[in-house]
Amino acid sequence: MKKIFKKQKQENRNERQEKILISSLVSRLLSLEGGIAMAFFAGKKVIALGDRDGIPGPAIEEVVKASGGEIVFSATECFV
Repeated sequence: MKKIFKKQKQENRNERQEKILISSLVSRLLSLEGGIAMAFFAGKKVIALGDRDGIPGPAIEEVVKASGGEIVFSATECFV
């Protein structure tokens, strides 16, 4: 029984370490100046649906335009 518990504990530790590693790699990629985040919308057409209680459409629109994307439609709606 102790061996099973030790094995599960080690697997949980490995999963946590993998999640930390993945999140740090993603944050590094997104923080690169002109990196993946900037290249994602470049040359693409985007429909921006914002949320009244969250991120409004015009804010999404500005990010897409700054990234080189084209806004086809932008709106802020109330989703309930």
